[in-house]
Amino acid sequence: MDRDFLIMTDKYYVGRRMSYDGALCTVRFNGEIKGTKGDWLGVEWDDVERGKHSGEHQGVKYFKCESKQGNPGSFIRPSRPRDQPVDFLTAINKKYASSVEDQSTPENLNLHSEDPIEISGKIVEEIGFDKIRRQLAVLQELRVVVLDNSRIVGVSTLPVLNKNPLWSQTVLKIKETCPNIVELDLSRNLLEQGADVVGICCHLRSLKILRLNGNRFADLSTTSLEDGLVRQAFHGLLELGLDHTLISWLEAVSLTKPIVQLKSLSLGFNEYTHIPMKLQLPNLTILSLASNLLTSLAAIEPLTALPSLTTLSLRSNKISTIFIPGSKTPSSFAFQFNLTTLDLSHNSIASFDFISSLHYVFPGILSLAVSSNPLYALERLSAEESFILTLARLSPTLTILNHSKITHPQRHNAETYYLSKIGKELSSQPMSREGEIIATHPRYQALCKQYGEPNISRAPSPSYAETNNQQQSTKHKQDPASNPNTLAARLIHITFYLDPKSIFEHHLSKASNTRSQEEKERTNVEKILAIPRSSTPYRLHSLVARHFSLSPLHIRLIWETGEWDPDPSSRVRQSSQGQGPEDDMFTVPEHGFTDDEVECYEDEEEGEGEDNGEEEEQEEEVQEEEQAVKEMSVQSSITNVFNPNINPSNDKNINKIKTKKQRQAKKDKKGKYIQREVELVENLREIGWMIKGQEARIRIESR
Repeated sequence: MDRDFLIMTDKYYVGRRMSYDGALCTVRFNGEIKGTKGDWLGVEWDDVERGKHSGEHQGVKYFKCESKQGNPGSFIRPSRPRDQPVDFLTAINKKYASSVEDQSTPENLNLHSEDPIEISGKIVEEIGFDKIRRQLAVLQELRVVVLDNSRIVGVSTLPVLNKNPLWSQTVLKIKETCPNIVELDLSRNLLEQGADVVGICCHLRSLKILRLNGNRFADLSTTSLEDGLVRQAFHGLLELGLDHTLISWLEAVSLTKPIVQLKSLSLGFNEYTHIPMKLQLPNLTILSLASNLLTSLAAIEPLTALPSLTTLSLRSNKISTIFIPGSKTPSSFAFQFNLTTLDLSHNSIASFDFISSLHYVFPGILSLAVSSNPLYALERLSAEESFILTLARLSPTLTILNHSKITHPQRHNAETYYLSKIGKELSSQPMSREGEIIATHPRYQALCKQYGEPNISRAPSPSYAETNNQQQSTKHKQDPASNPNTLAARLIHITFYLDPKSIFEHHLSKASNTRSQEEKERTNVEKILAIPRSSTPYRLHSLVARHFSLSPLHIRLIWETGEWDPDPSSRVRQSSQGQGPEDDMFTVPEHGFTDDEVECYEDEEEGEGEDNGEEEEQEEEVQEEEQAVKEMSVQSSITNVFNPNINPSNDKNINKIKTKKQRQAKKDKKGKYIQREVELVENLREIGWMIKGQEARIRIESR
């Protein structure tokens, strides 16, 4: 049956838009319901939370709702009072011209124009024409018109019928009333037909932005209108909003096809699950598909044909994968390099593999938003670590992540930390799985080239483990730290002590009365703490500051490695200058010397100093004695400050023994080797990659 006939004969035809107390709905059913008396209207509310069902009553389906979300359907009586619809000109006059009428008072209202009007030689008296002129002047100067939630049904409250003279006259009146509109918002109204939208816009020659969000069109076809009128309506349109309209993708393609110059299009909240065909918009640069039901990037593959697209919003969908399992490969489709801005926030991304593969689909990406995904809710990762791992997996051309500009130090720290994590993963797996693991980290080779390969220390091979299973099991029982699966194996017992030449002087300068008793008890010369291998230097600085009552901004942590390097001023390093055949044969290991290695080399050279005079040796011993006394004095003072109850005289013999040993060790190594020390600068790399043993010693210095 002809739709125009239904509109003229049925007051509540299916598809009619209505409003009840400001709540918009669409008629989906008109008739009787089994078990009740009289007629009912089955309506679908725009607000799905307002409904009670999806079109059924007592197991019988009476109508189908377009929305797939919630239960938007209800049954209401036709006699229920509803809000009266208005046409476009009535709505614009009520909102913008009524303010001029309010300003017209008897004091400033002129009832006569300056020039009298003559008709057939007679002067006609003007009454109220000034007010009308002021109203028209205001409407004609309007550039931005916002008429959302105004109950507008179209050009006229009458339907669009073929050759309807009243409808055509109203269209021309719109041209006379407000011809200069540049931006028009008709969101959340009662528009039903595409022809009405064309009628409103066809004479708005300056129109650039049109928003039709929240309208539920029953008929978007414009076949009842001339083709020239349709092209004229949208000839200069650059931005179009069709959110919450529930139009199909085919209808969206058909509606936008004539608008070839369109640059921005919004199709959010339309419940799209996939994109079946491409848009024919060669100049489109911004596209929003936010809050739909897309589950993978492969579902939007036809959009790769848009040649000018630069910004794509997929916010608040259900995207969790890039490729449909078993149907696509990373090289199957990719967007143009023009696409530089992508929004994937509030989706269902739960794997870093998704992040690693993004550069296949979006090779030109410069700005990315992926916040509020399950990936950032993992209990094992902090928000900061998730951000770092995301940044490191993305292309180095990325400049903005989650709306934050990326700095060079941020990228450097992120990439080195990520590389260490890859090394840790490789270390925990056998050599046979190395290729498989590296394949999940596409940037691994590039990062190795830039920063060097990570340190990989694999466990013994399975065959070796099987042959020694019983022996290793017994060893693990005796020494829990030897079993990598125990907590003890993941801890490092670090001895922290304050440097007497810097921090101690700082503390000694403070009067003891100005510090609380709690601070005095917490502050100590030396503390041994069990630190997880996964801790970072950032964490170490924080722990030291808390345990020693220091400011983390004013301390340096120096790791005493226990290895020894040749003293540049000694003869060991002079081998490169040709000091003799014996020196030329001496080589220094790249990793330095351990204490045992130093002792071995010294045993070989212990006779070299016998030719020195007796007086020189005695003078050197006197100097060492004086230095030892000074060190003992400083150590005694420190003990008194941090441990007032300790009497240094009780430990006199012990101090003498320690001082004697230290003096002897220094005397043995003096002029030959120096201890290797490493400053632990604040960064995000795990200390377990630097400190390999179960124990370490760190000196605390002031900056």
